[in-house]
Amino acid sequence: MNFKFLNKFILLIPFFVVFSVFSQHNHEDKYLRFLELASDSFSENPKIARQYLDSIPNPIKKNVKNHLACYYELKALINDKFNETAKRYQNFTLALKYAELEKNYDAAGAASLELFYNTYLIKKDSSAYKYLDNAKKFYELSGNKNGLVEVMQMPAYVEFFSGNFKKSNKLILEQLENYKSIKDDAYYYMYALFMLSSNYIDLGDIGKSHKYFNILKSLEGNATLSKSLYQSHLATIQTGLADFYLENKQVDSSFYYISESKLLKHSMNDYDLRNYFNLKINYYDLKENHEAKTQYIDSLKVFEHKMLNEIMDSSINIGDSLLDVETELKAEQEKNGTLLSGL
Repeated sequence: MNFKFLNKFILLIPFFVVFSVFSQHNHEDKYLRFLELASDSFSENPKIARQYLDSIPNPIKKNVKNHLACYYELKALINDKFNETAKRYQNFTLALKYAELEKNYDAAGAASLELFYNTYLIKKDSSAYKYLDNAKKFYELSGNKNGLVEVMQMPAYVEFFSGNFKKSNKLILEQLENYKSIKDDAYYYMYALFMLSSNYIDLGDIGKSHKYFNILKSLEGNATLSKSLYQSHLATIQTGLADFYLENKQVDSSFYYISESKLLKHSMNDYDLRNYFNLKINYYDLKENHEAKTQYIDSLKVFEHKMLNEIMDSSINIGDSLLDVETELKAEQEKNGTLLSGL
């Protein structure tokens, strides 16, 4: 996986702690019950989860009052499952705004971390760090230790994304045993292993990449990991290995990992899907199979057209919602003083 490949993919960050309120209470209110059911099903069955949310009638503000942060975060997580990138970003923005109003600091921390991640991907500059600083403040307010661990991983991610692979590895390896020791959520260990394996691909040390990839694969079936989340990271490394072998003209090895990643296509995000199509195009180009190459070029065009339409549609629909919540937030700030996002 070379640097041009690295710049194209996006990672998934877990946000399950926010919905613990629903797993702990069997709500009699039918609309809050829909939120509970959506939170239980979004990871493995996002279509059903979306149907539960769609079953909550307008006015949403009244029917899920005091749970709007969770409502919009669930919408964002479902957007992620359907590769609706723009809608995901915008719904996390709404989740953050309502989390501040509701003083739901776990939700605010999770949304801030997601917004840091997405803003850094787009702007690639220090302006994103305000979200990371706020994530730390929110998690400190809620006493969320695992959330703070995730904040701690972000400097390694920044180096990873910026192409400073050795520095990223150094930061990860210094804390690897700490991540491994977190037994109630294996995500942090898995994510560290994911970055190590990916970094070593870019450093050309394929042996060490496989070493950490094999450890990551040993986490399959871990009860604290979402299956789809695990598979999405697996698919990203597989496409990275396929890209490495293809660039080094090891066609059989490349085809093996392309085939393996195809089995996880349902768990791929939009960046991985784009990479998958490009891998198939390059593979068939190398094999001089022009018919198959043309088919995947056409598939990639359809995919890009779909993504463009989604961005345009979401941009039109989100404006009024953001304006409404900004008005509410301003009123709350005037009553209670400046909220954390304004610091």
